[in-house]
Amino acid sequence: STVEALYSSDPGFDFTRNLFDKIHKNAKAIIDPEHYDISPLTPLSESPSPQAATSSWPKSPSQHTLDSFPATPLAKGSAPAHHSTLLQDRGSSCDTTLNIPTGTDQPPLPPPLPTQAPAVIRDDSATSAEPLSRLAKRKAADKARSKENAKKKKNAHSSYPSNTTLENKHLKSAEPTNSSYTAKSFPITKMGFPSVRAKKRSSVYYLEDLVGPKSKFNFGLRRLSDKPAAPIIDGEGRVVGVYAGVPKNDETWDDVHHRAASLLEDARGHLTFEKKETNGRRGKFPAINVGISHGGGQPHPKVLQQADGNKKVLEELVHDRAFERISGFATGAFSTWAPRLYQYQNDCLSQLIEKDQQLRREGKHPSPGDEELRRNWPKTPWAAAAFNFGPQTVCYPHADYGNLAFGWCCITALGDYDYTKGGHLVLWDFKLVLEFPPGATILIPSSAIHHSNTRIFRGEKRYSFTQYSSGGLFRWVHNDFMTAEKYRSAMPEDELPSALDELARQLEFGLSLYSTVDEIKKVRNISIVEGDTK
Repeated sequence: STVEALYSSDPGFDFTRNLFDKIHKNAKAIIDPEHYDISPLTPLSESPSPQAATSSWPKSPSQHTLDSFPATPLAKGSAPAHHSTLLQDRGSSCDTTLNIPTGTDQPPLPPPLPTQAPAVIRDDSATSAEPLSRLAKRKAADKARSKENAKKKKNAHSSYPSNTTLENKHLKSAEPTNSSYTAKSFPITKMGFPSVRAKKRSSVYYLEDLVGPKSKFNFGLRRLSDKPAAPIIDGEGRVVGVYAGVPKNDETWDDVHHRAASLLEDARGHLTFEKKETNGRRGKFPAINVGISHGGGQPHPKVLQQADGNKKVLEELVHDRAFERISGFATGAFSTWAPRLYQYQNDCLSQLIEKDQQLRREGKHPSPGDEELRRNWPKTPWAAAAFNFGPQTVCYPHADYGNLAFGWCCITALGDYDYTKGGHLVLWDFKLVLEFPPGATILIPSSAIHHSNTRIFRGEKRYSFTQYSSGGLFRWVHNDFMTAEKYRSAMPEDELPSALDELARQLEFGLSLYSTVDEIKKVRNISIVEGDTK
């Protein structure tokens, strides 16, 4: 051809190779503009400038927080990499840093082209339709990618904006509540994830039944209303829960929790409840769960279904700013006192949502008509929440054995009652009774320890709002997004023993995600006042 003849005088120039390289790069540009570094009008002999392969992303505040908490030896390689998608995605370890990318993979650059650029041959017979068509394709690809990124950003994990100065003030003012009970006694199942099923109990107690000289239980009472925070410490120095209280120096918080209580009171009259939702294993009060769940024979994780007449009311509760703020405060307390566990639970939820979206994009979702998996609130690490509508929410002694055995849930008390006389949180395994004022939040491993509330009095009102994650969700991620039966049937026979051994040691792994008081003191360079041991 005429163009090829012009280059024949240059023995080092391979016209065919450069032409196909050019076509290849333009094709990639249509799919991904980041790979587009040659203009359609650039001469074939002009060499593109290589793009830097490093990321300019700064560390987020949450990463700085997690960076300072080292991964435990058990979390590093204790489980075979091929048995856990969650650990695979995090480098076969429970790393303590957020997975922020450190580089951008680029395709290999083409061989160097001649530095002498020949004159561009213009073909007057050519029309501008082809460049315009290419441009249109690029715009269409950009638009589609923009929509997909916006969707990912909405549903993917948004790192909690950690404030180290505020966290340290919260930690310094904390007064631990100690117990001789050890988390090694948590009753996790042999197959891991949930706890052993607990017996149903339906007794409720007044405060004097549990503490004081006339009590047959002789539990310890902790008055916490004037405490900004009180970590619950087990017999081996682990932080196994925390009384997070209320946000410090926040004059608007009374309005927030009073509004939340008012919303629950009003909603109760507009909802219909099934029998199991009014008199359940936890107590005799109406309650409805919202969010993502997996268990009870479900083939895969799903958004909990609601009665048609309840949907609008529940959506209004979830979207109200009051519950979003309460959820955000609980998330901050979780990431402060147990950053590794917080990240583990949050990563699992992120992977569930991302997998659900991937299957839908690829047309492989088993139930495409189901609602898309999503977080209840943008920053929550918990998959589901429960609204307990009162008007007297007093729980029986129980353990939420379906939740992750070593995972933390959060409980926020709401209403109008004398918290010095009733509404306390009773931790039966720790033999502790904690004051629980309206508006305060407590985080505990609710699956593993038995807990209840003390009675409140006639005319008083008490509601509660909890967030939690089903243990089945973590099993689903661990099993490469399959049921346990399907996962094990596909596993080579010689790998099954090691997989079962990993599950048998899961509690040990879970407790390695907990913080210790000594660790917090060292990392934060602060002192924490020691409490009494019960």
